[in-house]
Amino acid sequence: MEADSARADRDAVLYRHAMIGASTLWQVEAAVRLVYQSEDLWRFLVDGGFVRPCDPLSDSWEILYMEALVSAGARDSGVSGSDQVVLEIAASLVGQCDIKLRHALPALGERSAKLVAEAIM
Repeated sequence: MEADSARADRDAVLYRHAMIGASTLWQVEAAVRLVYQSEDLWRFLVDGGFVRPCDPLSDSWEILYMEALVSAGARDSGVSGSDQVVLEIAASLVGQCDIKLRHALPALGERSAKLVAEAIM
């Protein structure tokens, strides 16, 4: 129980710092929020070291979308196909990936589709 609480606290801090780093661009903020709300995907990114400080002198953090996308770990880690598409859409929001929504939407689960719709509105 304590481990779960500590993990939740760490996740909240990482998310807060990621949002600080993203706050200047709505697209990046939407992408960070989208990935954070997909619990399994956020867990994969945090545990895999894809969420890290972007400047050792600041409190802002970045999420390395493309590194995670090209990593075989995203496909082999148990991240669902729906979450992989969520990651691609998040990368697209920040201009690091070119994905057509009409091709991506059928691969999304209902919850993921709602999160994506919320992120792009």
